[in-house]
Amino acid sequence: MKPQDPGRRAPPSMHGVARVAFNLSTLRTDGRIKRAAATGRHDDDAPVLDLDDPEQRSFGDFELIERIGEGGMGSVYHARQASLDRDVALKLLSAGPWASDDFIAMFKYEAQSAARLHHPNIVGVYAIGEQEGLIYYAMELVRGETLDRCLDREHALSPKDAAVLTRTIAEAVDYAHRLGVLHLDLKPSNILLDRAGTPKIADFGLARRLGRGLSVENQHVLGTPSYMAPEQTDAQHGVLTPATDVWGLGTILYECVAGSPPFLAPTAAETLRLVREGRVRKLSRSADVHRDLEAICAKCLARSPQQRYVTARALADDLGRYLEGRPVRARPLNVWQRFGHWMRRDPALAFAVAGAGVALVAGIAATSLQWRRAERNATAAREVNRFINDDLLAIADPYRVDRDMAGLLTRAEARLDASFADQPAARAQIGLSIGRAWLGQGHWQAARTRLERTYLDARNALGPTHPQTLEAAEYLALALTSDAQYQRAEEVYRTLLPTLEQQAGRTSARTLRVRRAHAMMLYETDQFEPALRELQAVRNDSMQAPEALAEIDTTLAELYTETNRWDEAMAALENALLRSRQQLGANHPEYLWRLVSLGDMLMMRGDWEEADALFAHVHEGLVETIGDSHPRTLTAVHYLGLVRLERGEPAKALPLLQQALRERIRVQGADHKWTHYSMNRVAEAYVELDRPDAAIPLLRQALESVDRTGRRRQAYVILLLDTMGRAYLRKQEPAQAEPYLREGLELARSTLPGNNVRRGIIERSMGQLRAQQGRYAEARAHYAVAERIFDEGWGPRHPWVRDVRARMAKLPAHDRGDGAKRVADARPDDDRAARGKHPGMTR
Repeated sequence: MKPQDPGRRAPPSMHGVARVAFNLSTLRTDGRIKRAAATGRHDDDAPVLDLDDPEQRSFGDFELIERIGEGGMGSVYHARQASLDRDVALKLLSAGPWASDDFIAMFKYEAQSAARLHHPNIVGVYAIGEQEGLIYYAMELVRGETLDRCLDREHALSPKDAAVLTRTIAEAVDYAHRLGVLHLDLKPSNILLDRAGTPKIADFGLARRLGRGLSVENQHVLGTPSYMAPEQTDAQHGVLTPATDVWGLGTILYECVAGSPPFLAPTAAETLRLVREGRVRKLSRSADVHRDLEAICAKCLARSPQQRYVTARALADDLGRYLEGRPVRARPLNVWQRFGHWMRRDPALAFAVAGAGVALVAGIAATSLQWRRAERNATAAREVNRFINDDLLAIADPYRVDRDMAGLLTRAEARLDASFADQPAARAQIGLSIGRAWLGQGHWQAARTRLERTYLDARNALGPTHPQTLEAAEYLALALTSDAQYQRAEEVYRTLLPTLEQQAGRTSARTLRVRRAHAMMLYETDQFEPALRELQAVRNDSMQAPEALAEIDTTLAELYTETNRWDEAMAALENALLRSRQQLGANHPEYLWRLVSLGDMLMMRGDWEEADALFAHVHEGLVETIGDSHPRTLTAVHYLGLVRLERGEPAKALPLLQQALRERIRVQGADHKWTHYSMNRVAEAYVELDRPDAAIPLLRQALESVDRTGRRRQAYVILLLDTMGRAYLRKQEPAQAEPYLREGLELARSTLPGNNVRRGIIERSMGQLRAQQGRYAEARAHYAVAERIFDEGWGPRHPWVRDVRARMAKLPAHDRGDGAKRVADARPDDDRAARGKHPGMTR
C-alpha cells in the first residue's frame, strides 16, 4: 500500500491509529489493538473525575480546574497548586489504582526522565508523587495549543517556518540526548506551542536512559506507528540510539511541510509495514519545497540509522544552513554548485569578493598610485580607503582561519608600509583593518605588531584623543592581552580608559566594551578582586545594553568558580548561553566558544560523559566556522583530551593533548600561556601512564619559558609545579619533588583564594609528598584541606573527594621514626590563606 498523499492532511479521526504500546502479537488481523495486553487494564478502568464535585476537584495540594488533554499514559488537568500559588498541568495515571506495576513504573520513569531536563523548549516537571492512591506529576502549564492542532487548522506550514520550528525542537532534543535521555515518541501532538509560538517538547512517556554506548536495547514495541522509526518496530533486534529520535524529528518536519505524516494507513499494522518497507513520497512533488529541505528530510527518514544524522545537533545545524542559504550536508555539492549557491545567497557580496580577488591578483601596489592621485580630492581619498578596507580586507570572515587570507594580509602589510610610507593617517586606517583581521584569525603576535604600528601612526598623525587613535588603542589592548603581554596592555588601558570616560562617559557603548575587556585582563593576571568589582560594575551599567550581558556573565561565571561558587557560576553561565544563542544563533563561533566554559564546569563537576559530548560538538562547530587551526579550535581539542584524562583514560587522552600542543606551538609559539597549559596536560598524561621521565623534560621546558617571559608568579604555574612534583613522586624521589610542591603551595597561598580548586590540588599533592616521606600527620592535614575544598565545591560524592578520603584512610596512625620534622610552611592553613577571599580562575 502506498503512503497517503502528503498534500492532504489526514482528518483527526485518522490519528486514532495514534499512540500504541503493545507487543506485535497483540495485533489482530483487522489491525485493532488489544490495549489491555499492553497496560494491564481496560479502557473502562480509567477513573472518571467529576470536576463539578468539590470533593473530586480537590487533590491534595492541588485543585483541579479542567481536563485539558490525555497524554500517553495519563489524563492531564489544569490545576492550581495551593502551597506555591501557581497554575500547573497535573498528569494523573489514567489507570488509577488498577494499573499494573510495570505501567506505574513506566509512568514514574517518564516523570523522572523529564525532571532531569531544564531547557526553554522542554516542558518543565515540578514534582512527582502519590495522592489518594493515584500517581501524579506536576509540570509547567503551557497556555496555547499542540502542533497537531495547529496543523489541523493551518494544514501545513511554510517550508521556512517548518525548518525554524524543527531546528528549535532538534536543539532541545540534542540537549536531552547529552543528558542521556531519549524521547522515543516525538510527534506533533507532543509539541506544545505557547501563545508566542515557542515550541516545547512534552510527554517523555517512552523516555529511555542511554548507556555509555549511547544506545539501549529495544525490548518492547513502543510508540505511535506513523512516527515510529523502523528499529522501534522490532522488539527482537532493534537498537535505539539518538538516531531514533532524529527519525521522529524528520516525521515532524515532513508533516509540517506536507500536512500529513510520511506513513499513514487505516490500521496500525499496515502503518507499521509502511514504516518498515514503504517509500516516502518526495515533498517537492506536491509542495514548493527546495531540494535542500527535501534532502534533509530524506536523511532523517533513512531506513538505516547509520544513514541518518548522527545527532539531533547535526540535524539542527543542517537546518540552519538551509535557512541561511548555505549548502547543506544532506546534499553534497561540487565546487561550482557551491559557488552558485553562494551567489544566490548574497550576490552583492559575491561580486564584491570577485572584484577584490581581481584586485589582489593585480596587487595592492596599484592602490598607492590611486591614493597619490586622490590626495588632490578628499572625497576620492575616502573612496580609495573604503575600497581597500571594505572591499579587499573585509572579505575575510573575521573568525575563519584561512591560509589564503593570511597570505593576503601578509602581502597587504608589505604593500601598505611601502606605498604609504609618507601617509601615516591612511596607513593607520588601513593598518587597523589588517590588525583586526589578524586578531580575528587568532594570529595574536601579528595582530599585536601591526596594531602597535597603527596606534603610533594614529597618535602622530591625528592626535592622542582622536576617535581613530582610541579605536586603535582598544584593539591593541585586546591583542596584547590575547598574546599575554599584560604589562604593556595595562599601560594602554591606563591611558585609554580615562580618555574614553571623559569624552563619552562611563556608560557609553565603547567605554563599557573597553571596561569589560580591562576586567578580563585583570582576571587573566590573577587580580581577581579588582576584576570582579569592575565586571559587576560594568554589568550594572550595561542593563540597558543586553547585547553585552552574555560576554559579561560568561566571565562572571568563571570568576565565581575561583571561590567554589559553582551553583552561582552555572546560573550565570546559563543566562549567558541563553542570551548568546538568542542573539547569535547556535552555530556562531562566539556561542560555541562560550559552550567551552559549560563543558569545563561539567568536567570539573565530574559529569565527564556530558562534557565529552559537548566538547565534541564544540570542536565540530569551530572547525566548520573558524577552521581547524584557530586557537579556539585547538582549545576544544585540548579539552577533548583533558576530559579523557580526568575520567582515567590517559592512553586515549595523550594523542589529543599532543595534537593540541603541536598546533599551539606552531600557531601561538612555545612561550604562550595556552601552550604551557598543553605542555602541562601532556606531561600529566605521561605521569598517569607511568612515564615520568617523559614528563619531566617537557615540564622543565615549560618552566624555563615561564621564567623567560616573567610569569613565574602567575597562578596557572601552580599546575606546572604540581605536575612536576607528582612526576618525581612517581619516581619515588620525594626530595626532588619537594621544592616544586612547596613553591606551588606558597604560590597558591599568595595568589589564590583559600578555597580555590587549584589550592586543593596542590594540597593533595603535598599530602602525597608527606605520606611518601612518612610524615603522616602533616599528610593528613594537607589531605584534609583538599577534601574540604573539593567537598565545598562539588559535594561528598565527587570523585576527587572520594579519592582524598581513601588516601587518608590508608595513612598509618603515627609518623615513621622519631625525627619527623614539622616545618612551619607545611601547615595547611595560615594567615595568608585566610586572607584569600577573592575569586579568580585560570584554566
